[in-house]
This record gives sequence, structure tokens and C-alpha cells, in this order.
Amino acid sequence: MVRVRAMRTLENAARRWGFYRIAGCDEVGRGCLAGPVVAGAVILDPECHIPGLADSKTITAAERERLHDLITRKALAWSVAWADPEEID
Repeated sequence: MVRVRAMRTLENAARRWGFYRIAGCDEVGRGCLAGPVVAGAVILDPECHIPGLADSKTITAAERERLHDLITRKALAWSVAWADPEEID
């Protein structure tokens, strides 16, 4: 798999404006077309590097499982939520 280096341009700009805690978020699903939508958000400590952390589409399922425990243990905050098609409609 190809690894793409994170640019973090927006995060760095937000930190220059005085924001320290910045949430990264992502979602998956097709909503009312094909089931629920699941979304997650995490706030990581910029001083606490997590080796191997990358876009979930560029790493293996086994690596995502390994990273899950590290992320939930080291994150300042995290959350996962979902919405059924009826709720979306």
C-alpha cells in the first residue's frame, strides 16, 4: 500500500490562531441508500506521536486493529456515532 504523508496545513494554521485541541473526523456509509452512516472524531495530543498512524484506506485491517487500541488509549478525546437511514431521512 502507498503511504501518503499528512500535510497538516489546516491543523498548523489553527494552532497559529491559538487553537490547541483540533478534532480529526471521518465518516463512512451511504446513508439512506445503503444502510447507516458511521462517523468518528478524535483529538490527539500533537506531542504524542503514534507510529504507523495514517489514512485508514492506506493501511491493512490488521494495522487498523493495532492502531485502534493505541489511539483510544492515547487520545485526549474520541467518539464514534451512527445514524440509521430513518434518522437521516
